[in-house]
Amino acid sequence: MISTPMLLVVAPVEGTTVDSVDAVRQALARALLQVFNGDRVELESVIAGLTGDERRQALEGSHPDGITPRQLEVLRLVVRGRTNQQIASALGISQNTVARHVANIYEKTGVHNRAALASYAINHDLASGSGEAL
Repeated sequence: MISTPMLLVVAPVEGTTVDSVDAVRQALARALLQVFNGDRVELESVIAGLTGDERRQALEGSHPDGITPRQLEVLRLVVRGRTNQQIASALGISQNTVARHVANIYEKTGVHNRAALASYAINHDLASGSGEAL
């Protein structure tokens, strides 16, 4: 049994839905009950019980305008001035897939060129991070 009181706070991240936050809270509450009953609970097993979108938000948070984690990787490389060919090589995907990601990012952000996309990324604190592979 746990002898020290614990406080668990789960707050929504910008862009999350009430349903996904509630699902994460419920999963964590169930896990906490198991811990209080003396069971060992692995965070990975709690996260595995969530749906794909809930799991992604629990692990990575949410990004503005519905940008996916993969699109964020592409966006960061675009901001660094990489060509579609360089991005494809860095991420191990085809140039057509990169072009589709870029088009989807343009649609989601409402911008129409790479310079405007770089400005958007900087203004939304998306320009730096783990996608700096090249």
